[in-house]
Amino acid sequence: MLLRGSLFHLLLSLVVCGQSTKITVDLIDIAPMEQRLRAFPLKNDERQGRARLLFEDIKCPKIVEVPLGKKDVPANVVCIYPGENQKMIWVGAHFDKVSAGEGKIDNATGVVLLSALAKSLASVPRRHTFVFSAFADEEKGLLGSAALVKKGIEGVKGKELMAGISGMVNIDSVGAGATAVALSSSDKEFAGIAFKLAEQLQLGLRSVNVDQVGQSDGASFQKQGVRVVEFHSLDNSNWQILHSPKDTMEAFRGKEYHETYKLLAFFLAQLDLYLDR
Repeated sequence: MLLRGSLFHLLLSLVVCGQSTKITVDLIDIAPMEQRLRAFPLKNDERQGRARLLFEDIKCPKIVEVPLGKKDVPANVVCIYPGENQKMIWVGAHFDKVSAGEGKIDNATGVVLLSALAKSLASVPRRHTFVFSAFADEEKGLLGSAALVKKGIEGVKGKELMAGISGMVNIDSVGAGATAVALSSSDKEFAGIAFKLAEQLQLGLRSVNVDQVGQSDGASFQKQGVRVVEFHSLDNSNWQILHSPKDTMEAFRGKEYHETYKLLAFFLAQLDLYLDR
């Protein structure tokens, strides 16, 4: 299984936003993550089930499925880790794919990363409630995330839910190259924190806008006034992988993927300490 016997505890002292900060996460080896990525299903209804299974395997305290309101349509799968307060940090990645290719880069890599990040943050009590969401039907026009932000979850209506979110991190199409942030569609302060962390961790982070490729689920949250940062791995050398027969494990770059995971684990832990102080 993904996370058994593959965790190592890491405590780092970093200077972020002018303050010395100790950040603790558990990190996972690349091999079990890659194993899960290879086994990720090709059919969208099965991908929804796999997203839930990943959350179940890490013993997520609370898993909720949020339907889009249509029959025979996959639902959003949401994993909730309660924190010391009810202010939320939301982390999202869509699980659906187009008909061409295997959808490994776009976006099985993101969903596998969701469960790994959730496990990495779970060993230390966090201030914020962390919500990890595998979105349905992103490829059909952000339908899953749009339905969620409109309808809400577990009796909490959309507007009230959005008001409780301190920040949203969207992950789409990582693992095809070095980590990148889409600066044109990201909160500049959040991006600045990520770049500072990358520098101190000695991990690569690029600014690569992907406006010509299209929007991702972060846009649904931005429209509701939520601060969003978007991470990906695309550039002029690899964006043609998307929505093509080339979107297979052959396009996957394990070293870069693991560096993205490490950076995002520390980034989420830092947001937890920094936001709502």
